[in-house]
Amino acid sequence: MTQSVLNREIESLAIDQVSWAEYIGLPPIQVRVIETRRAHIHGVPAVFGVLETTLENLEGKFTRKQIVALTFTPGLVWSLNCGASTFKADEARSRFAELQPTFNKIFGSFAYIK
Repeated sequence: MTQSVLNREIESLAIDQVSWAEYIGLPPIQVRVIETRRAHIHGVPAVFGVLETTLENLEGKFTRKQIVALTFTPGLVWSLNCGASTFKADEARSRFAELQPTFNKIFGSFAYIK
C-alpha cells in the first residue's frame, strides 16, 4: 500500500473504546479510554489516546495508565507508548500524573496532536 492509501485508512480508524481495545489487543472490559483524538507523526496521520488498562501477570492484577499513538507506514505498524503501571490503580494514576509532563515532551518531539 502507498502512504496515501495508508493515510486514508488511518484517518478512517474508529477511536472508541471497543476499537482501542482491539488495537492494543485486549478485551474491551480491560480498557478505559480517557481521551482520544487524531494526531500526526512527522506528517503521517495517527490515532492518539490516553488509556487505562487492567492487566494480569504472575504477581497479580495491575493497572497501567498510558499515552498511546498508532500509525502505519508502508510495511510497518508504529505503536508509541508511555505509561505508568502498578498493582494499585490510584498509584498508577498518580505516577502517570507525575510523569505526564515528561510523556508530553516525548510525544511532542515527534507528534502533532489536534
